[in-house]
Amino acid sequence: MELASGEELSTYPSLNADRLSREMDTEEREQLLLEFREQIWPLCYRSAAGNLQDANDIYQETCLRALKRLDTYDSSRPFLAWLRTIAASTAVDFHRAKKREEARRRKSSRINRPTELDAEGRAERQRALNRALAELDPQTRNVLTLRYHDNLSWDEIGKATNMTREAVKKRLLRGRERLRKILFAEMKEDR
Repeated sequence: MELASGEELSTYPSLNADRLSREMDTEEREQLLLEFREQIWPLCYRSAAGNLQDANDIYQETCLRALKRLDTYDSSRPFLAWLRTIAASTAVDFHRAKKREEARRRKSSRINRPTELDAEGRAERQRALNRALAELDPQTRNVLTLRYHDNLSWDEIGKATNMTREAVKKRLLRGRERLRKILFAEMKEDR
């Protein structure tokens, strides 16, 4: 059975409140959802921006959620609107999950990606960093080394160098800025 656009549940005797209020077996519940496929699937397709696989996933999840929640349906309201609400919510959840998964994949690929530099390239990069560090004043070089080589906290660096926490933070900030300038200048010279 197909519903025409704008028609409500109450106009179909097979989809009345009595049918929904009694216990339906799984097959009846699935048949009920199939009767609304032509109204729900296009919404899933549009929310998936035309991606057929994503649309099918959203539609399938919508059906599963609707089947699980069919006993919560309020028969005084339009059934199709209830299904559309579930489909819209499912689409939002799907896209959120997809974004989280893509972010995890990107992060994982950055972490697990083999370095693009060979041993000689890594060695050259380390030499460039050592040359840049040598151009810094000894106290800044020491603070940067304690932070990034020895992984000390700001407070631990402060105790080791007799500096306040704020002084350590400023020294690190200015040291990183100076290192960046030195390294960029060296890169320009090499080109």
